[in-house]
Amino acid sequence: MRPIELLTVLMLIIPTCAYAWQQHDVEVRSEIFNDNDGTHSLELDQVFHGKDKTTKVGVGATQTIIDESGGSRIFAGGLVEGYKKLDNVDFTGQLKLLAWNGEFKTPLSFGSSQTVGPFRLEESIDHGTIDSVKAYDARIDYWSAGGSLDWELVKNFTITGGYWHRWSSDDNSRDLYVGRAVYSFTDNFHAQYRYRGIRNNERVPEYYSPQHFDQHALLFGYADSFFDRLRLRIWAGPVSQYDGYTTHIGALEDVRVTWRIDDHWLIAARAEANQVGSGYQYIYSTIGITYDF
Repeated sequence: MRPIELLTVLMLIIPTCAYAWQQHDVEVRSEIFNDNDGTHSLELDQVFHGKDKTTKVGVGATQTIIDESGGSRIFAGGLVEGYKKLDNVDFTGQLKLLAWNGEFKTPLSFGSSQTVGPFRLEESIDHGTIDSVKAYDARIDYWSAGGSLDWELVKNFTITGGYWHRWSSDDNSRDLYVGRAVYSFTDNFHAQYRYRGIRNNERVPEYYSPQHFDQHALLFGYADSFFDRLRLRIWAGPVSQYDGYTTHIGALEDVRVTWRIDDHWLIAARAEANQVGSGYQYIYSTIGITYDF
């Protein structure tokens, strides 16, 4: 069965079957990314979910806009996504079908997470097209796989290490390393060291691909809840970046807000800004609005 036929069948079956579940919701979400390398992207999803305590399955529509100095591209299609909890393991998955230039793209992602004593493991596999106009035009697809491990060494102190490898159709493989150490002074005040390293085989013109990129950040955080409905978490602090040529100093801010307006409406938003003067900078934000019925 071809991907378009499979997705069509799923989009017809899932909404009908969803009514067998205990609860349903409609979610509208957006993801925006801008950087000073010339990439601007907007992704919109509208999803209907059927769910119960251990399962969540959704079907909906998706739109993506990518804009660069060389032009813009617009993609639209459908999506199927799901969540399943089995014992202490959580599974997630999503498949999209995007119409583009007389063909179909099928980005997909799978993930799992589990907690074992003081350890928490997360694994993921992703497939898609590298997110830039030139990469789409050159049809540069990729597969990515990896995971991370959280370890609570002692009470209030957790360290994290992670690694992902990306294989791309242009043979420019990439390694991504992440590290984190978080200490909680109280329930509200925290400190965090964060590291991210990227290694590409070579620098290519189709997308941002530094051969050597290291980012170190020392962040101070505040988290609190208000009226049992509004949750706020803020991280901010200095950041240092090395791109293989120059070291740049700046600031990194990460803000997350969750607002349960009433028993039906929920708004969840996040914004992260990396500001380092003449170095690589970006602003990333998401917002999701959910109505439960």
